Amino acid sequence: MVFPPEAKEIAKLIPRLRYSVKPRHRNLRQPLGPEGRINKMKITLSALFKYERIELFLPRCDEVRGYAERLITEAVRHGDQHPPTMDLANFFLEDKQMIHKLFKVIAPRYKDYQTTYTNVHLIPDKCHLAAELKRANFLQECVLELKGNPYPPMPSKPKPNRESLTNILLKEANKEFRKMKLKSESAESHSLKICFRTGRYQVEDQISLSIRHACESGSYYLEGGVLVEVSVDHSAKRDPFQNIPIVASKLEKIQPHKMNVFLDQHLFPQNSFIEN
Repeated sequence: MVFPPEAKEIAKLIPRLRYSVKPRHRNLRQPLGPEGRINKMKITLSALFKYERIELFLPRCDEVRGYAERLITEAVRHGDQHPPTMDLANFFLEDKQMIHKLFKVIAPRYKDYQTTYTNVHLIPDKCHLAAELKRANFLQECVLELKGNPYPPMPSKPKPNRESLTNILLKEANKEFRKMKLKSESAESHSLKICFRTGRYQVEDQISLSIRHACESGSYYLEGGVLVEVSVDHSAKRDPFQNIPIVASKLEKIQPHKMNVFLDQHLFPQNSFIEN
């Protein structure tokens, strides 16, 4: 947008705010439309001048801050004897006691200030929720306060320090957790499927302690890295078309990288084979 040369002279008549106002769209919906938005602005400004520290969402905070800076700037520059400034304060401050506080308490406090009159502090507690919903700017909560208020100062944002004791302990705990997780995944990945062949039929299943299928001869399998011996209960009825109960007993633990070699050399008989 191109402004006429006279606009520069007119701009000198309006005091410039001491922080940059970004001209961006704000997602501030109101059931009553623009009128409801202005009414909400009045309520929030009155609360800010009354309590001097309020908590609200970031878009509302960003908008209210500009109006608060403008009111304080006009009050410091013109005082309470300037009719346009009094009309401006009377319009935006519904609580009329706050008009008296603006000119008699807040304006004298900031008379010699060379910086902004307000501060904004982000609240980090709900940042993860905002990130999950992909509406960080809308759900981000913050604190808007007037400088020089009687409350304790807000804690500053800590700088990351990798050498702190807390970060070192968390780093080592994360390493230990990853080692245990990789170890358990490696043991599960080496679980074997054994196919037992008999003269009349073939039983093919993933064997575990809860499965009651077996073959005529005893054999072995691995469960979570533990070697287990499977033997047939010969007291049961020998019907090849029915399930035969088995008894499983844990023998010893084998390292994952030695499982296949150990089984091939020592354990499985010729009438069975292994599938990885």
